[in-house]
Amino acid sequence: MTSRNPIAVRALVLGLLLMAAMGSAGHCAVETVQFSSDGNYLAALTPQGTLYVVETNSGNVIYTLPHALQGAEIAWRPGANQIAVVLDEGEGWDIYLLDLEGNKLRLTAHPAKDSCPQWSAEGKSLGVVLSHRHICSCPR
Repeated sequence: MTSRNPIAVRALVLGLLLMAAMGSAGHCAVETVQFSSDGNYLAALTPQGTLYVVETNSGNVIYTLPHALQGAEIAWRPGANQIAVVLDEGEGWDIYLLDLEGNKLRLTAHPAKDSCPQWSAEGKSLGVVLSHRHICSCPR
């Protein structure tokens, strides 16, 4: 019997749990998947823009944001349970910071399509692609 990588097995099990939680009838697809920096959560984004966050120890879906995200970018903030995402709330694609309690903080606000959030290693700065090429500094 060959030994299996426990991380790969855990990721596979979480993926299967996530698919079951989404209640797919053969139409389940996940576009982007990311673990939080501490490994306690797994975020998954569907092509329809629904974000699911699963607690890795229990496999429970603890947060769902249906059909709201744009693009395929999610970025966990290192050392925190916050995710930078691209949302369109009627004024163009903007970068928002979400926490696991459902709070949203808008970080950019203009009609262009902002995208590609990426945290610095220490989680103090957030780089994004803006139409006017600025760097967004995240609130502490």
